[in-house]
Amino acid sequence: MEKFIVLAIAVLLSVVTVLADAFIKKAALKNVFLSPFILGASLIYLATIVGWFFVLKKVEFLNAGIIYTLIFIITTALVSVLYFHEELLITEMVGLVLALISIFLMYRFA
Repeated sequence: MEKFIVLAIAVLLSVVTVLADAFIKKAALKNVFLSPFILGASLIYLATIVGWFFVLKKVEFLNAGIIYTLIFIITTALVSVLYFHEELLITEMVGLVLALISIFLMYRFA
């Protein structure tokens, strides 16, 4: 049960990191560096540092990186398309699928 909770926290931290990145994207689109979006992103990053500290006490570093990367790729693609209305090209879709396959293989055989 504890391992599941740690995994769930790692997934949540990965998703929250994408939220911070989206805040930075919003600030960049407005071309305003000193904005509430940058402050919000900074606070989120600070909170995730604390979270990852506790997760990394329980999970191997490689596995934490694999979980983070997998969730980050999926969440970033979803936010890109659904929130920022960015186009996802076929080559990018193929790249995403290949990246997900490679991450799965690393997790499965690492």
